[in-house]
Amino acid sequence: SGATNNPQDIFFGAPGSYEVQLVTSVSGCANAISNAVTTTVTLVNDNVCDAVPVTIGVNGPYSNVGATLEAGEVQPPNGSCNGNSSWCTVASNTVWFTFTVPMGGSGRYGLGFSPNNWDSQVAIWSASSCGDLLTGAAVLIAANDDSLGSPFNSYAAAHCLTPGQTYYIQVDGWSSTTNPAFGLRIDDLGPADPSFAVLPAQVCENGAS
Repeated sequence: SGATNNPQDIFFGAPGSYEVQLVTSVSGCANAISNAVTTTVTLVNDNVCDAVPVTIGVNGPYSNVGATLEAGEVQPPNGSCNGNSSWCTVASNTVWFTFTVPMGGSGRYGLGFSPNNWDSQVAIWSASSCGDLLTGAAVLIAANDDSLGSPFNSYAAAHCLTPGQTYYIQVDGWSSTTNPAFGLRIDDLGPADPSFAVLPAQVCENGAS
């Protein structure tokens, strides 16, 4: 008798497996300790089919600390660090987002970070469903590893995105780099040249225009 219910909030610093035990303490009595219960903490958008929706502007903050790769998960080709279609290291701690292109937009969008203070990698993919990103059926639209010098933040430019279509954004740190609080920024780049502004809405200039 005299027991009280004392709920506790538990905050985990990173994804992983944790053991939780309950300890009861009553004055004059030995402590009672419960059996250990194992709980697994994961990032909400670690898996491609759990991608988090984002919009134009700065979204977040988000984290890729403790993120993992899924079996079969797509990766941009290993190549130039500064180009717009590759990364220069393999993926390691990826998290996923979806971006639905607004109607009436330019069709040209930049993917970066705010603040741009970490050695990041970003890619955008076209896929009919999230499962395509695990089977090799997805199409890479753009990817970048290093847009500038140190801290080697990434910025990818995606051209000719279709209004109303949902694309998948893959974020990682270079090698095993992680960031516990990054902002994912999406910029509407506007027409490549002012002359394109007079074209019909369904016409999109390509990346070389």
